[in-house]
Amino acid sequence: MMDSLKARQDDLQTELKEYSSNLSISAEYFDKKIIHLVRDVEGKFDSMFLNMTSHYKQKVNILSDRLNKEFIDFQLSTEEWKNNITHTSSDQYIFEVSLHGKHTEQSSNYLSSFPASNAIDGHLSTFSHTSPQTNPFWILDLGTVYKVKMIKVFARTDCCGNYIHDMDITVGPTTNNMTLCTHYNGPASTKDQLVLKCKKPVDGRFVKLSISTKNAVMALAEVKVFACV
Repeated sequence: MMDSLKARQDDLQTELKEYSSNLSISAEYFDKKIIHLVRDVEGKFDSMFLNMTSHYKQKVNILSDRLNKEFIDFQLSTEEWKNNITHTSSDQYIFEVSLHGKHTEQSSNYLSSFPASNAIDGHLSTFSHTSPQTNPFWILDLGTVYKVKMIKVFARTDCCGNYIHDMDITVGPTTNNMTLCTHYNGPASTKDQLVLKCKKPVDGRFVKLSISTKNAVMALAEVKVFACV
């Protein structure tokens, strides 16, 4: 009987060793699975994080570029506004009152590509152009009465600056009641920028540029009218 118990004890010890060995192997396998799973999750998370980071970085770059452009546009607008305000020697401030959008007309139209409005569209590459005629003119309606002090006239940049000559600049509350601001003998040259000051400020809503000769052409790249504050 003792031998039987001894044999049973040996069998139990053997089974226990096998069980412990199997348990150890299972634990090691489980650990490897956990590590693999964790690494897989970390890899997927890193990939997802990189994708999200790249996406939002792109969004930030787009927003940054847009804000930078808006800031540059704001600076340009500010510079343009500053350029439109000039300090005169008589301690008066003058500002531009002829920004595009005002009503214009001219004595005739040379083809349909050169309307009077081209002279206040802000682009020196375009220009107004009348047909050859006696006393051609160009008129700007400022919309309200201003105390006009100075007019800048830009000749064409491609050719024909000499079209501007013997030119009267008159200002008045109506087109039938005009006062001479100043006279320009000329002729101008291509790309000229003429600064023509009134002998004294003239109250008026309408500004008229006219050439007092025969067979003349009125061609203007740009006209800017400045009034006293």
